[in-house]
Amino acid sequence: MNIITDLSKKEFSYEVFYDEESQEWSSIVYISAKLQYNTIVEIQSILNEIALPHGGYSDGWGVMVD
Repeated sequence: MNIITDLSKKEFSYEVFYDEESQEWSSIVYISAKLQYNTIVEIQSILNEIALPHGGYSDGWGVMVD
């Protein structure tokens, strides 16, 4: 299994790309939700559970506002 399969199972929208400079794979996960601390912590926990078996981790979040 790979991280793309695991993200798809959770129905996340995402992008996966290879960073030539760092020589590492990265992903960006897009989620539409109310900006609430508990929601962010819960989502980061889910993303860590998905990433850990692949040697990854969640390293932050950002907010896009319309």
